[in-house]
Amino acid sequence: RPSSGRYALLRPCPDQADCWIYRVRSGDNLYSIARYFGVPLKTVQAWNPWTANGLKVGRDLRIPPPTR
Repeated sequence: RPSSGRYALLRPCPDQADCWIYRVRSGDNLYSIARYFGVPLKTVQAWNPWTANGLKVGRDLRIPPPTR
């Protein structure tokens, strides 16, 4: 389990291993989220097809295990 303070923003996916959930906040964009957690942008997009229409504040975004 990640130990950095930024991981307080994440919770494990209940139905998928090696998956974390981040709740979208005001001002977020996919690039900044992927960069912040050190995960591939393409993977975030593939795991969250709904993001093709833009992010929505309060929506859950699935990401692979963070590397940062």
